[in-house]
Amino acid sequence: MPFVRWIRMINRQSCDRIAAPDTILKLAEHAKKTDYTFYLYGGAPDVCVKMKEFLCEKFPHIKIVGHYSPPFRELSEAEDEAIVNEINRLAPDIVCVGLGTPKQDYWIDEHLYKINGSVLIASGATFDFFGGRIKMAPDFIRKSGFEWVHRLLGKDFKRLWKRYTIMYVIFLYNFLLQKSGLVKYNLSSVKHSD
Repeated sequence: MPFVRWIRMINRQSCDRIAAPDTILKLAEHAKKTDYTFYLYGGAPDVCVKMKEFLCEKFPHIKIVGHYSPPFRELSEAEDEAIVNEINRLAPDIVCVGLGTPKQDYWIDEHLYKINGSVLIASGATFDFFGGRIKMAPDFIRKSGFEWVHRLLGKDFKRLWKRYTIMYVIFLYNFLLQKSGLVKYNLSSVKHSD
């Protein structure tokens, strides 16, 4: 949310916050009319199952065609190929990928063209929220832009402190360099895996 405010203030652009938990809830609700199907990829084994149970209880109409909680290690080529084949066989409309940042972002980039016809959504902590491992911040905190403080001071301090201190400082530094004109980052040269 702080980044959204900066974009609105500095670039004078309209910009909305898109949070995975909100997006997934809206898609699950919308699935009543559209018959969207879902696949859950990520989270700890019990968390992935609990997320599925949460969504099925909240949205009895939802069709979760499969779920997989990968081990906390790199998948072998054969394991990766097997999961891609399973997802393609089940042909979900939406794949929720909850591996945490930046791992899920790399996974999506690597699998974007391997998984046929599905929308891949980086879902991060959504698995932990819906699976009951971590409590979501109250709405007033989420809307205030201080959800990151709530998360930092919560259960995952060891995992998040680097992201919310070092990475935000690096982002802010690079943002200010570009905004001041001292550096120009060429975003059109960003390559995607084929």
